[in-house]
Amino acid sequence: MEKHKQKRRRGVILSLAGLNKLQEAKYQAEFQVNDGARFTLEELSYRTQLAPFTVSKVLAREEGVDKQTLEYFFRAFGLELTTSDYQRVGNSESGVGNGEETSPNPYPLIPTPYCDWGEAVDVSIFFGRTEELTQLEHWILNDRCRLIVLLGMGGIGKSSLSVKLATQIQTQFEFVVWRSLRNSPSLLDLLTSLLKFFANGQAINLSLNDSNVLQEDATRLRIAKLMEHLRSHRCLIVLDNVESILARHEHSGHYQPGYEDYKELLKQVGETFHQSCVVLTSREKPQEITILEGETLPVRSLHLPGLCTGAALELVRTKSFFCGSDADWQNLIEHYSGNPLALKIIATTIQELFDGDIKEFQTQRTTVFGSIYDLLEQQFYRLSALEKDLMYWLTINREPVTIAELREDLVLPISSMKLLEALDSLSRRNLIEKKSAPQTSVQFTLQPVLMDMLQKFVQRYVVKFRVGGDKDKETRDKGIRRQGTRDKE
Repeated sequence: MEKHKQKRRRGVILSLAGLNKLQEAKYQAEFQVNDGARFTLEELSYRTQLAPFTVSKVLAREEGVDKQTLEYFFRAFGLELTTSDYQRVGNSESGVGNGEETSPNPYPLIPTPYCDWGEAVDVSIFFGRTEELTQLEHWILNDRCRLIVLLGMGGIGKSSLSVKLATQIQTQFEFVVWRSLRNSPSLLDLLTSLLKFFANGQAINLSLNDSNVLQEDATRLRIAKLMEHLRSHRCLIVLDNVESILARHEHSGHYQPGYEDYKELLKQVGETFHQSCVVLTSREKPQEITILEGETLPVRSLHLPGLCTGAALELVRTKSFFCGSDADWQNLIEHYSGNPLALKIIATTIQELFDGDIKEFQTQRTTVFGSIYDLLEQQFYRLSALEKDLMYWLTINREPVTIAELREDLVLPISSMKLLEALDSLSRRNLIEKKSAPQTSVQFTLQPVLMDMLQKFVQRYVVKFRVGGDKDKETRDKGIRRQGTRDKE
């Protein structure tokens, strides 16, 4: 048998610190001169003046090279090689030189990262979301995304997914921290909390005793400190419930008064080079994310749909035993669009009030009540007046309608700009669904459970208007006719 070629057991290889140092400089150069695209092997060979085979050996850290080769590589990226950047072949460090395969991920594993999970939910029991977890992990570890937003309706599982994601990839980071914005903390308070955690017990000067230091200046200084840490360390920060700092009764994505400085933080996280990642969860998308994001850019957003039928069935079966077929549950899962929280509430109600009999629950013909109603009303309450009008008419129409049909329904003169703005805002709040088919105009509709919630408001809406008149009478009569048609169905 032919003997396998022995790997070179002399010379030096990059240490983990040296690899991190080189990778950070390489990534920064890729963003500066290559629009964020990774350097090919040929490009690295040209830049370092080393043969492609040698470039591969240096990055793989499995075979030794001479020290001068590492110096060439470092100088190509404006770095100086120090004794801490390399080690002799055979020194045990992260599996290199002891027969173990190295991870294709450019960041080394961190056996014991510093973690602060705050009020993170327990995800020891977790169903579905395999596809979403795989995509998010790829974005963070392979595409090196700096800012990601998880979007979806209340109860869809954004918080649970963010915790599950963080637990799965925590060993790729030095620091992992999860914070909820549910109580609307000021940015200054949030930054103080994060910087104290990153200090890891070491003394840190965050004093604002100087009366000449304005709060705006103090916030700006702490943003700068945070960005410095995100550049020098590999950090994962999860900020949950971002909608809590966004304004109500306006188009989506605007900040509440006093919280506008969050916009500057997110812009810096998304636009500035660093080796960390910030993950947000929100019911609506902050406006600056729309500007910064892109399929190949380091800022991206993921809209969470409901659970697939299989995962949803697993979820409800954990509650108790039910009398009914999978088909009965599938009808309910479809009606609630796979919303995990709504399904948990429904499963509990069926068990406690109807002894687990699904058909008996369905005979009640009531799908929105109690906590489900509260959940939907919270999101509806945030809408502007025009957004509410559009939601009412989508409920009255029941079937998907085009923009032209919606404009006709409103009757009262609304400019195309305002109508498009309102529809875009509803879309970013994840409250409307778009239906499209070849050779047809895009149509809009609502999830069935939203229609059920809004039904109780519709009659009042079409009968009572702020100002009487022919236009209002026309709108009222049209709404009553359509509502009457729907009630007969």
